[in-house]
Amino acid sequence: YGVYFQEVTGGGNGRPEILNNDLYDNDGFAALVLDASTRIDVKNNDLNGGTGDGILLTGSDDNDIRNNKVRNFAGDGIYLGDSDCNEVKNNDVFCNGLNGIDLEGSSNNWLWNNTTSGNAVDGMTIKNGTGNDIWLS
Repeated sequence: YGVYFQEVTGGGNGRPEILNNDLYDNDGFAALVLDASTRIDVKNNDLNGGTGDGILLTGSDDNDIRNNKVRNFAGDGIYLGDSDCNEVKNNDVFCNGLNGIDLEGSSNNWLWNNTTSGNAVDGMTIKNGTGNDIWLS
C-alpha cells in the first residue's frame, strides 16, 4: 500500500486529510485504502500504477474523494465496497485494468463531474446499491 487508514474517524474541528501525494507503482490491494474509516478527505493526489485498485474504500462512509488523478492500475481506478454517503467528485480516472469507478453494495453516494476513459471494462459500474446520485458533465 501507499496509504492505509483502518478505523480512522475524523471529527471535531477538522477532518484527517490525504492530500497532495504522488503514489507510483504500488503493490497490494490498492495504492490508497480507507478501511472502516469515516470523514476522511482524499484530495489532489496523483496515483499511477499498481497491481490492485487505485483508491479502495471498504465499509467507509462520509468521505470526500476529490480532484485525484488515478491511472494504470490492474484493478479498478476507484472502488467503493459497502461504503455509503461518500462524495466522489472531479477525479480523472483512466487506463485501469477493470472499471474506472466501481460501486458495489454502496448507497447514497454522490458521483459528480468525474472523467473516465480508456478503462478496460466500464467507465462506471454500480452493483447492488440504491440512492446514488450521478452527475456527468
